[in-house]
Amino acid sequence: MGPDAPRPASTVPAVEQHDASGASIATPTALTSPSTFEDKHDGRERPERRLPIGAEVLPGAGVHFRFWAPKCEHLDVVFVGENEALEPLELTPEGNGYFSGTALCAADGVLYRYRTGSGDCYPDPASRFQPQGPHGPSQVVDPSRVAWHDHDWKGLSLKGQVFYELHPSEHILAQISRHARAAGGERSILLVAENEAQSYLFQEQFCKWQQKLRGTCTFGIPAPRFVTYLENHDQVANSARGLRLKDLTSPARYRAMAALWLLAPQTPLFFQGQEVGGSRPFPYSEMNVLCQGVSGGRSSPQVNAVSTTAARRANRALSRSSSVKSASG
Repeated sequence: MGPDAPRPASTVPAVEQHDASGASIATPTALTSPSTFEDKHDGRERPERRLPIGAEVLPGAGVHFRFWAPKCEHLDVVFVGENEALEPLELTPEGNGYFSGTALCAADGVLYRYRTGSGDCYPDPASRFQPQGPHGPSQVVDPSRVAWHDHDWKGLSLKGQVFYELHPSEHILAQISRHARAAGGERSILLVAENEAQSYLFQEQFCKWQQKLRGTCTFGIPAPRFVTYLENHDQVANSARGLRLKDLTSPARYRAMAALWLLAPQTPLFFQGQEVGGSRPFPYSEMNVLCQGVSGGRSSPQVNAVSTTAARRANRALSRSSSVKSASG
C-alpha cells in the first residue's frame, strides 16, 4: 500500500493498522512534542527535520514546511480543496534563502501550494504526492501511516537489470554514491558511478606512461557484471555534431545492433532518451560555450586590430626578405 490516493486530513495518528493479510502493524500512539534545534542563522528554535525541504508531519501535531527560494522576499503556504478554509501560513525567512514555518492546523492529506509575493502559486518541488498531476497542488503525506512491506527486502540482484544513464555533474554524482551506499546498509544495491576508482579498459596490460601494469584481469567475472551500451555521453558528445547513433546508420542496422545488445548476457545501459528513439543531439555544453567565446573573440575590434597589425608586419618582413634576395642575386 502506498500514498496513491488522496486521504482526508487527520491530526491524530492511527493507533493500529492492518495489512492485506490482516496482520497488525504498530504505529506511534502517543502525541509527543517534536525535538528542536537552534538555527545557526538566526538563533531560533526549529523542529528537527528528517529531510531538508518539503512538508513534514510533526510527531505531536501540525506540519512543518521548508522551501528554498533565494530570490523571494515573501512566501506563504496556501491550502486548497477541502482545506481551503485553513488560514494561509506565512513562512519565516531563515536568512540563507530558506523559508520555513509550522502549520498546527495541517496534517496528513492536506493539499497545499507555495505562494510568492507576486501572488503566483506553485506546487512543492519536494512533494511526496501530486494527486492532480505535476502542476496541481501538493499533498502532505505522513510516511508513518503507510503500511510498508519491505522490512525483509534484501535489495536488488544484478541479473536481469537494465541501467539508465543520467548526466548530473561530478560532485553531485559523488554525493549520490556515498549516500546510496550508506542508506543501503546490509541490502545489496546496484551503482555504476563514473570517475570512481574503477578500471575495465586495462586488464593487467603494461601502461607506458605509468610504467607499470594497470587494471585487473576480468577472467571468470560473470557476464552481468559488465555494463554494455550502444551509446553513452562520451561516445555521443565527443563526435563532431553530437548526433545519436540511430541518426548515423540505417534503421535495419540499428535494429540488428539493438537486438544483439539487448539479448546478450551483459547488463544493458540506455542513454538519455534512447529507449524512445530520441534524436536530440548531445554535444558537450562546455564546447558550445567555448565555440561561442572563440567566435565572439575573433570578431571583436581588439582582435581584428591585432590581426591587422600582425599582417602588416608580416608583409613588411616578406618585402625586406625579397629585397635582400634581389640584392644578393
